[in-house]
Amino acid sequence: MKYVAFLRGINVGGKNKIKMETLREMFSALDYENVKSYINSGNVIFETRKTNDKKLAAKIETATLVSGYKSNRFNCLESSTSDFCN
Repeated sequence: MKYVAFLRGINVGGKNKIKMETLREMFSALDYENVKSYINSGNVIFETRKTNDKKLAAKIETATLVSGYKSNRFNCLESSTSDFCN
């Protein structure tokens, strides 16, 4: 299943800076596949088996906090179309 994670407040106004390479590596370390970031926004597209969206978001949020990054708001949404973010 394809998902998109929106990490709000990342790389905004010179605060909560994170390199997208680092963010992609973080998602890959969580065993997500086909991890891609969208510009320098903190938005990440990835694939994993279908799971509960809230549990998925909590797992990612924990990983970002452990790594020292704090998102103002965090959402993780399942893609509903086959051509999402292609």
